[in-house]
Amino acid sequence: MMTIYQYLKFSSICIFSLSLFACESEFGKQAQTFDNKLYYDLKGELEQQIVLLSQQNPEVEITARIGEKEESERVQKDSTAWAEALKLFMDADLNKAVLRDQYVVEDSTATDSGLQIRLYRAKDKSSVDIPFMEVSFEDSPEHVKAVKATFQEENLLYSTYRDMHLYFEKADEQLRLTEYVIQGKQKMILRDSVFYLTQGTLYY
Repeated sequence: MMTIYQYLKFSSICIFSLSLFACESEFGKQAQTFDNKLYYDLKGELEQQIVLLSQQNPEVEITARIGEKEESERVQKDSTAWAEALKLFMDADLNKAVLRDQYVVEDSTATDSGLQIRLYRAKDKSSVDIPFMEVSFEDSPEHVKAVKATFQEENLLYSTYRDMHLYFEKADEQLRLTEYVIQGKQKMILRDSVFYLTQGTLYY
């Protein structure tokens, strides 16, 4: 019998494979990104974090929930495991060629924390997988404190929706990841909807 962790991993692989099948003909030739990043470079930041995580080797307490079932474990990950854990966040890359000029950028200041907020809102939510991303930072996007993004996709084979959150802190003049959260719902053809959550809290 699959554990919750195995089920979430299996479901993510299935959804990703179906997504590739559905989108290959339309977007297969547009996978490259621009050298000059138009939007926040989440993928680049996470690539740097994976290098840092491999060096510092923190413990991570992982909680996984599907419906009413929940499991927790505390582990250490190598770079390959971190790349797998953060893959869905890295896939939320707004700098893909197909997303060029697809977002309105709005800047504001949070009244409670004083953090700067940069909001990326899709001009046409039905035409993109990431309709919304919010980056909170202190004085520049390089000093990010939190990233929130929404993913949505629907076709004849499946539908999926998830909210994704990343949290960072500055320690010894370095930005480091402290927590990641993915929660959402997915519905595959001939199956009931599945509500799930994965949360990782890091201990350095």
